[in-house]
Amino acid sequence: MVTVLDGGALVGVDARTSGVVWRVPLGRGSRQVDLSVSSADGQDLVTAITSSRAVTVNGASGAVVFDRGVGRGDEAVSTPLGVVIRRGEVSAQMRTPSGQWVTRAVPPASEPVAPWGSDLLSVNAMGQWWRVTSDRVSPAAKQLPSPAAGARPRGVLGSSGSGLLFAWTSKDGKRQLVQQYAWGDLTRPVKTVTAGRPGSGALSKDALRWSGDGTWFVLDQSLVNLATGKVVTLPADWATETVLTDRAYATPTTAGVRMVTRDGGISTDPIPDASSDHVGMPSAQLGSLGLVVAPGGDGDRLFAVTLATAAAATPTPAPSSATKTPAKPAPSTSTGKTSTPAPTKPKPKSPPKSTPAPTKPKPASTK
Repeated sequence: MVTVLDGGALVGVDARTSGVVWRVPLGRGSRQVDLSVSSADGQDLVTAITSSRAVTVNGASGAVVFDRGVGRGDEAVSTPLGVVIRRGEVSAQMRTPSGQWVTRAVPPASEPVAPWGSDLLSVNAMGQWWRVTSDRVSPAAKQLPSPAAGARPRGVLGSSGSGLLFAWTSKDGKRQLVQQYAWGDLTRPVKTVTAGRPGSGALSKDALRWSGDGTWFVLDQSLVNLATGKVVTLPADWATETVLTDRAYATPTTAGVRMVTRDGGISTDPIPDASSDHVGMPSAQLGSLGLVVAPGGDGDRLFAVTLATAAAATPTPAPSSATKTPAKPAPSTSTGKTSTPAPTKPKPKSPPKSTPAPTKPKPASTK
């Protein structure tokens, strides 16, 4: 089963037939949605966060696991370990593994990152972290280990199923470092990689885009494979539009649509009418097929199109430092903040060559 955003609703699509199995409307404020996938008790869970709601559904059946309101000024974050809703500056609500919602204190100037069992993990920009067990007080802070002597902390980037990602700058200011720490033991660095271009400035979590399976991500102009530690430097003008399971697309330009695979192979396909519209950009992936949402006379429709194969050539990888301990592979069904906005609906005419249309596709109505 794969889930796509379609007209302000979550839609579950059968991976074998491409038919729509379930549909969950998201209601008001659902044009921009943070979407993530996690796993609990052997079940795949899909979480959608809008400006007014945090909704988690069973990925197989579409059954709503929980539906929590997000108030004005609140900030909801979906992580592989659960959902956290920050209520103002000093407290946050989170859902425990047992399904209960609890309130935890948020240390000053820190960021609630993820549930830690029934506790809350909060981290600040200086690399200090807290495991908070109370709704009133916070324990003494602890310090994340530095990835290199003299490295300066920059802030939280995000999280995956295997751990926390934190940004650092090298002592000479020339390298941007991404350090991965294991869940449950933040004193143990798992992997350090160098990302970004020299002199490009500090890394930002707003530029982090996770793959559909949470094993790799694109950060600015760097593609980082967490399983292998390989870092690929993307073109200087690369701007990520969408990331699927095994590939990422750049924003279309007059030159066409560029695609990069998780291994770093890049190809460019021309489009008939290059414009700022996201024409034919797939919003989800089913193996070698991409799902494209297109408007129809009787409602939106989902089309399965064959995804192009990237070129075998691989760009020169950026240098990465050796790890002190081997990385734990990320669960195949878990992601961090894999938020993707609801896709702009492509024009029904002149389908792009970047994702060639299949022979006589059978659309599935999502009314």
